[in-house]
Amino acid sequence: MKKLLTIVCAVVGLSSCNTTAGSGLPDSSDAGSAGTMSGVVRDSQGQPMAGAMVFAGHTLYYNTNALATSDAKGQYSVSVKSPAGSWYAGGQIKRNYNGELYTFDLIPDNTAPFNGSEGAIRNFTWRLT
Repeated sequence: MKKLLTIVCAVVGLSSCNTTAGSGLPDSSDAGSAGTMSGVVRDSQGQPMAGAMVFAGHTLYYNTNALATSDAKGQYSVSVKSPAGSWYAGGQIKRNYNGELYTFDLIPDNTAPFNGSEGAIRNFTWRLT
């Protein structure tokens, strides 16, 4: 049976997280908050991007995803507490150009799966090249 986990759109206070040197972004080597995947979505110039769809996909259960949307500061947070196991990060942004809607993949700063009970920080960048 296909499941879709509850959409979580809570804003995370990232000030308590480690940051990547000089970037102001949370460091993806930090586990973050237990049971939560969080981070920031930015464009290639480093500006925050609102309205990006970020997901955590379960590595074992087909089509089991947790979804979030980035806020005005580019921040997002999504619960990965259930089901137990490992998760991977992904994201997309949609943009209109000349009357056509295009979907672009976002690039995570860390592609390694993570344990949902430990949580993770995954920052995303929209790269046009």
